[in-house]
Amino acid sequence: MAGALTELSVAGRRFVETWRRRRAGHIESAPDCKRFRQQMQALLDQAPAGLIAEARWIDLPANAAPWLDSGVRLAPDDAVSWFICGRTWASKPLDVWVSPAVQVWSRIGNDGELISASRDSHSVIADRAGTLQFGNYFPNDWADRTGNTKDPDTVYRSLKGELLILVIRWKTDALSALKTLRQTGDVV
Repeated sequence: MAGALTELSVAGRRFVETWRRRRAGHIESAPDCKRFRQQMQALLDQAPAGLIAEARWIDLPANAAPWLDSGVRLAPDDAVSWFICGRTWASKPLDVWVSPAVQVWSRIGNDGELISASRDSHSVIADRAGTLQFGNYFPNDWADRTGNTKDPDTVYRSLKGELLILVIRWKTDALSALKTLRQTGDVV
């Protein structure tokens, strides 16, 4: 295990590197979730009738322990999509952050298996009845396939940031619905 001086040395080098990158304008800006919400809501407002069964906005604080119930109740074979904006910061000064694709996992019901997305958006067909739930992953680890955690919830306290999630339960299959919604516009 590394000693305190080694850890301090690594953090110091990372801080200097981040400062140089920030001065040169090479730090990636955090996503604009207010703009994301406005643009996505505009798409929802223009959606053709009969496309969306339910749409719900959810705020997931980066320091919240799993699991947050979205309130979106799914029946077996329901199609649902979600879109996430935000960033989870381990350290802003060191520019150490986790993207929503890595940070946010989901499940259906309290005993549903974990769902991991590879992007900041994802679609699934419900394999069971239950509410869609979202959970922060980092800095914890899953103890099992249903989302019990290995470490106590206190490990999330040091994180900063906010994640904004749009959940859409479709009246039809997700692919057709997304293609139809895409015809009304897109979010940049």
